Amino acid sequence: MRYLYTCVLIFNLFMNNSELFAEKKANNVAEIGSFGDWKAYVTFEKKEKVCYMVSLPKKQEGDFKKRGKVYAMITHRPSLKSFNVVSFHAGYKFPKNSKVTLSIQAGKHKKEFELFTDNETAWAISDSDDQEITKCLTKVGESLIIEGISSKGTKTKDTYSLKGSMKAYKAICEACKVLGKKN
Repeated sequence: MRYLYTCVLIFNLFMNNSELFAEKKANNVAEIGSFGDWKAYVTFEKKEKVCYMVSLPKKQEGDFKKRGKVYAMITHRPSLKSFNVVSFHAGYKFPKNSKVTLSIQAGKHKKEFELFTDNETAWAISDSDDQEITKCLTKVGESLIIEGISSKGTKTKDTYSLKGSMKAYKAICEACKVLGKKN
């Protein structure tokens, strides 16, 4: 399973709320930059640098009354030799052992991946999937669709723009000095 992802997910709850800027600063989260529909950040976990990029969905579909923060993320943890870790926070709890479908649109072509879930987060099943998804999200894709089902049985479909994803990706690679190591 993914190591220490919870801290980064909590930090991301603050990303679009200017009134929480003081909390971001207190948690040592610094924005690297804003690139189209993506933002890049750097933080530290146990004095080790972590770089990540985040986006919010452009469109959320589903018959839900209340839903928490929803976002997509790619994370580098160089001290753990962990790069391009893809995760999606759904804003609701997934049923145990459920799967989520990720689709990346590039023109008329669509590439699909199955993700595993843990609590409110969906993850790529393998490192090779992380690498391939990251490549598609940052180099060839136009949009990203995540489809899941909540523990209450509510089907959701979240659509993300990939505008700016390549620039955000380059920014986190540069900040964590991982250019040339992956993708």
